[in-house]
Amino acid sequence: MKAAVIRAFPRVHVALTDMGRATRRAFGGIGFSYKGPETTWRVKDSSRFELSGLDLLDVAAQQDVCEVAEVARKRMLVRPVQASLRTISRQHCGYGTKTAVLLGLLAALRNFSDRHASDLEIIELSRRGGASGIGIHAFFHGGVIWDGGHASETVSELMPSSYRRGDPAAPPLLARWPF
Repeated sequence: MKAAVIRAFPRVHVALTDMGRATRRAFGGIGFSYKGPETTWRVKDSSRFELSGLDLLDVAAQQDVCEVAEVARKRMLVRPVQASLRTISRQHCGYGTKTAVLLGLLAALRNFSDRHASDLEIIELSRRGGASGIGIHAFFHGGVIWDGGHASETVSELMPSSYRRGDPAAPPLLARWPF
């Protein structure tokens, strides 16, 4: 029986670099990931597709997980699995918990798919990175992250990331330092 465990560490977003349209880039940011309360998914083969452990999340996050899982199942051709959310960082404290939960699930499902999905496809499916790419880049690379935000012409309003879905192109990673 095939199984996979994906661990994601919390991140802290320190600052947004352009919230006043002073440059040709909107948002952008600086932040870092650290070894702290992990988000952990365990995925294994099953006779049907099943999600468990979602009671660790608030209702809005549960709904997001279910929506993303269904889209991923169809687009990545994921065979039946049991995906169990085992641990999370505290929600709504600035640790990037929802980003870690969604990217962790998608990365785990990729191991059980009949079609390899790239990191960029996973980012697109997650619908994260609407303002800054700190959470996305911290998930895939860790360390101290500086991202370049989005092209200003693609951002009609400067809204918090919770109100703005990710663009198909992830904010570019400008620099990364080990932490």
